[in-house]
Amino acid sequence: MITYPSEVLDFLYHLQLEQHKPAWMLVSADGEIIDRGGHLDHYKFSQSGTQVDEVCPWLFGLLPHKGDRLELSFVEVDDNTAFQPYLMPYGLDDTLVIVLDMSAELVLQRAAQQAINEGSLVRQSRASVLPDFFDALPAELGFLLLEKRANGVYVIFGQAPLWWELQRQSCTVADLVDVFPMVENFLDDADEVWAGIRESAVSEVWEMHDGLALFASAHQVKDHKLLLIRSPGPVYDELRKIVEQSHSD
Repeated sequence: MITYPSEVLDFLYHLQLEQHKPAWMLVSADGEIIDRGGHLDHYKFSQSGTQVDEVCPWLFGLLPHKGDRLELSFVEVDDNTAFQPYLMPYGLDDTLVIVLDMSAELVLQRAAQQAINEGSLVRQSRASVLPDFFDALPAELGFLLLEKRANGVYVIFGQAPLWWELQRQSCTVADLVDVFPMVENFLDDADEVWAGIRESAVSEVWEMHDGLALFASAHQVKDHKLLLIRSPGPVYDELRKIVEQSHSD
């Protein structure tokens, strides 16, 4: 089992609180909210309602929850806020409901959706031009967006980041795995998203030979099977430095 110094655990704790704004509710078997806390106002949850169906109608029919932890689909609060709920059994008959902010993922999904609505991703011609905002995103965020076509070929949209080693706009699964070996196992999860079995899938973070950290996520937008590969950003780099420093001390 991997252990971390208390300083690292404290950093992770505050990072989660800052980024994901967790909120929670303890719900009895008959749907009564026994206790609650966290960033309830952020998700516009009423703090006065006593029945969970009144406060969170999207939980109707799901409680009480028995068995393993259950991860639900994204719930959109408004145009800029979305969260992901988790259900866990608590005690004999109660259920613990935890929600985490996933607004950043919502922004990425809507960017892809907007591009599709403008007809950019459905054109087969490579001469088609994506919207200016979409072309700018890879340069700013360093992500690789691919669509899996019916013939199994992956086609890149927008400007490929500098770390994309293949100098072409399409690739096969073998090409993809050759560049990103850690993607091979994740593609099974991605296929479940594209088959409608699950809402979303996110891989673990892996590191390339040059130390670059990346992770993948799968999305289904209308009829388009999208694979997004990007860096977790400076927060991950900072955390990695802290862990490396703790090992050297």
